[in-house]
Amino acid sequence: VATQSSGSSGINAEYGALSVYSVFYGCVIADMATVAVANPHVPDIRSRRSPSSNAGRENVPMEVEETRPKDGLRSYYVAKIEELQSVVNEKSQDVRRLEAQRNELNAKVRMLREELTLLQEQSSYVGEVIKPMDKKKVLVKVHPDGKFVVDLDKSIEMSQVTPNLRVALRNDS
Repeated sequence: VATQSSGSSGINAEYGALSVYSVFYGCVIADMATVAVANPHVPDIRSRRSPSSNAGRENVPMEVEETRPKDGLRSYYVAKIEELQSVVNEKSQDVRRLEAQRNELNAKVRMLREELTLLQEQSSYVGEVIKPMDKKKVLVKVHPDGKFVVDLDKSIEMSQVTPNLRVALRNDS
């Protein structure tokens, strides 16, 4: 049962109809149908009488015939939400794929920068191993400059170093 007050919005006094609104996920949605109002004080549509006969009355109870909307609207929004969730999942997978590609490219750029810094350093001397001197020292002959006793790098084992082996000397050693 609804009440009618003078000047209330949502009630069509001339046609005796009440518009029904549904709230779904925070949005107000007008229903497709209007609810018929059974009130003897509201003029009939066919008679086209003026609504002035109701002017002095306040809070007159009215009976409202309620019809529940079918699940069509709810199923529409559920399907729409599922569709949008699948779009969000696809986009998040794309983001992860692109982040992985970015990380790979950043690693390549980092390696190229390191290589450039190594190329910009002063050049190394190239020589031949004459003989191993100690566990960590080797006698190396550099052709124009002479012979040098040098230390082995940590990554090189003494068993790998043999006479007449060509080696590169770092500038700082």
